[in-house]
Amino acid sequence: MVDAEIVESTARELGHPPVVFVIPSLVHKRTVALVESMAPEISHATIVVRTATADAHPQIRGVCQYSASSDEFESNIGVAASWNIGALTARRSGGWLVMLSSAVTFGPAGGTDYLFHLAESDVTDAGICATNLGWHGNAIHSRHLATDGVGLFDEVFWPAELEETDWLFRAGLAGLPSPRENKRPWPYREIDADQGPHNHGEQEGGVHIDRRAIGDYYAAKWGGPQGSETFEVPFGMNPDRLPPDGWLGDLKHPWSWLPTDGRAAGLRREFKIGP
Repeated sequence: MVDAEIVESTARELGHPPVVFVIPSLVHKRTVALVESMAPEISHATIVVRTATADAHPQIRGVCQYSASSDEFESNIGVAASWNIGALTARRSGGWLVMLSSAVTFGPAGGTDYLFHLAESDVTDAGICATNLGWHGNAIHSRHLATDGVGLFDEVFWPAELEETDWLFRAGLAGLPSPRENKRPWPYREIDADQGPHNHGEQEGGVHIDRRAIGDYYAAKWGGPQGSETFEVPFGMNPDRLPPDGWLGDLKHPWSWLPTDGRAAGLRREFKIGP
């Protein structure tokens, strides 16, 4: 899982903004386009985490709080770990976390409408806010990510794919509004931005995403593929007994259990995810 020192150093850089933005920089040129579309008050509250071939280029460093710790990553840490850095940093500030795909570009408002809708409106009681951008433009209140039983993102899903599906399924188990159920719809806010195609990363970012292997892990974890899950705890573990060694989570909320670094590495090998 993400090292506490990484979160501490990133939090110091950002201060305590009402909204923290995090971008896993898979395709550098698209990340630069997104950063250049940001208003200063947005870019100064943004963490860019290097993944794949995206390095700390001046176009990003000049306007963003490029996470100092991200320079230390010699390899692609993956989207889930990138979002976890943002989630834990947002938790410290007590604000919102906005997870952005680098395919997003903001309109003339430069993303300032995010600040208005999330920091000054009444959607904070719901914890999750949907936007016109689809999942990659959703904002999730950090208190739910960190303390309300959902947990962080599962870093076994590497380098990308299904990490958000896994989190949303767990959010549903925790009783939060679910995009699959109209009974408890998310609050909706229109944001002045465009969401480009997000199925681009494998070629341009130099990263191979083995969707079959990742899907196999998801199905094993939840007793079926997306939409046909049968388990309410990871791998169908009995919630009345202690989880096995190598798992972290709240025993009162067993769906929040996440594998530790060593266990995650073992699961990636088992399901042939990654190199």
